[in-house]
This record gives sequence, structure tokens and C-alpha cells, in this order.
Amino acid sequence: MERLDRKRLLAGAGVGAAGLLAAPAVAGAGGDDRRHPAEGTWLAHVTGTLPDGTQLDAFGMGVYLRGGVALEIASITPAPSYGAWKARSRRRFRARFRRFRFTAAGAPAGFEEGVLNARVDADGDSFRGQGLIQGYDQGGAAVGTAVEVRLEATRFTVD
Repeated sequence: MERLDRKRLLAGAGVGAAGLLAAPAVAGAGGDDRRHPAEGTWLAHVTGTLPDGTQLDAFGMGVYLRGGVALEIASITPAPSYGAWKARSRRRFRARFRRFRFTAAGAPAGFEEGVLNARVDADGDSFRGQGLIQGYDQGGAAVGTAVEVRLEATRFTVD
């Protein structure tokens, strides 16, 4: 088995980050400069009820890039989610995310997948949505009960 040294690992991460940063420019290169209001970075508040009755109250950040790339991280899990999003109308969009789950010892334990349907408010600086999050085992079989969530988000900007 080949051993990855720190220098090669950092070089690979740099290439990946450069590709991610270039994605919006490449996606817009087809001549369509219209921007969907979902594009950007968002601070989100997520609420819902877990299957055991516990109230979910979490915060997170989401990023929606031109071309359909979506990234998300929440305060309740240490792992980021990666996904895709698609405009449904001038202010509505749908996103799908996947986050890998791990045991306390760090072994793979499956994944969670979430779907969000949202509408950007007329001001373009906030959106509201609802979604469903489902856990899956390593083989892709659903585990437990899906959780319905509500989300309110505000645009994250530079002052």
C-alpha cells in the first residue's frame, strides 16, 4: 500500500480547492450570466422533531454555487455535506446533500441524505424551506425514521 506523505496530501488538497473555486466561473462560461438568488453563502437555523421526540435545533452554513454545486455543514455533526442544487423557478430551488457518518472510533457507519425544497424571499437576502433527512447503512438500506426539518436562512455577506 502506498503511503501518502504530508506534502503530496496538501498538494492534492490544493488542486481540489482550486477546482472548486474555479467551478462557478467555468459553469457560467456558456454565456448565461443570469444568477439565481439562491447562489451564495447562507447562515441557517434548522428545526424539527427527532423520532424519539427530541427537538432538533441546529445552526449551519450552506453554499450554493453556479452550476449546481452545494456544500453544507451543521452544528450537530462534524462532517460536511456535499451535494447539488437546481432552480425550480425564479426564486424556488431544490437541493440534495449527502454526509458520511462514522462511529465514535472513526469507522464508516453509512451516510445521511437530505433533500431541501426552498424559496428565496423577494429581498434576496433570506430563504425558508423544508426538507427530509434519512440515515442509511453502509449498503444503502434506510436506517431509522426520516426526519422532517424546517430551515430559515439569511445571506452571509462581507460588510
